[in-house]
Amino acid sequence: MEHRLKFPEPPLSSSAEAKAYLADPANRQPDTLNLEVLPANRADGLAMAQDSEAALCTQHTVTTAWRDMGGRRCLEVKPKARVSDQVILYLFGGGFISGGPLQDLQIIAPIAAQTGMRVLAPTYRLAPECPWPAAFEDVQAVAAEMAQAGPYAISGESAGGNLALCLTQWILKQDLPAPTALALMSPASDLTETYEDGDFPDDPSLRPVSVTQVSQTYANGHPLDDPRLSPLFGTFGHDWPATLITTGTRDLFVGQCRKLHDAIAQSEAEAHLRVWPGLWHVFEYYPDIPEAARSLNEIATFLTHKDKTDHA
Repeated sequence: MEHRLKFPEPPLSSSAEAKAYLADPANRQPDTLNLEVLPANRADGLAMAQDSEAALCTQHTVTTAWRDMGGRRCLEVKPKARVSDQVILYLFGGGFISGGPLQDLQIIAPIAAQTGMRVLAPTYRLAPECPWPAAFEDVQAVAAEMAQAGPYAISGESAGGNLALCLTQWILKQDLPAPTALALMSPASDLTETYEDGDFPDDPSLRPVSVTQVSQTYANGHPLDDPRLSPLFGTFGHDWPATLITTGTRDLFVGQCRKLHDAIAQSEAEAHLRVWPGLWHVFEYYPDIPEAARSLNEIATFLTHKDKTDHA
């Protein structure tokens, strides 16, 4: 009989490092989205990621290489100590308008190292140049090929969590081999959700107006309640993979993360929700706070546990 993984009790409050981050006004994102500076911001983010790639590989004893799968360019991250044949499909975040696999290497590298699993992180087309369904179609092509190659899990953060959920619903409908597990960091599961000033958590990385703008930019006029955009409105059944969801009490998406957990749990599938006190959207992205390492360790433990469970 399968034993579900039990997590330790979360801390009662956030760390001093997290509180210091929140206290610095420089760490707060602007309230509105400026698409005119998007190309420059993308270029700056990629340059910073390229500059830190070698150090992250050395720190976590992983290697990186680019390869093609499903017609998409993918970043392959291999741990030095590979202990499992399972592959992790990792989907990066960035609001569907920015980001890339290298920009999420500070999350991917420790997961690869701690699980001993190879991670494949595809690029996907970005809005506004390529709105929905471009990104969804890109990850579908990669997943369809990966699913036929052997056991795999799916992980992702924010927009990548949204794509992971939409992708899993599609995989189950296509009768493709399902992922062994999903590990999602602050997934955007409901793009219809609206926010008003004073009626949301104080999240330094997500601002209400900009979130609404991003959703509309990505959808490009398509109904936001379509499950292929807002997977919370999709189907969760008993065949849904075991799912771990992480969020924080300051995460703008904490409410929809709770709803997502409840929807999966009500389908009698295995669901875990980790709500970290005082922390914000995808706090795992910030290595200077100790909670980031703790959460990534829990994610790696979960993925490893599900791999062993499914192959016992």
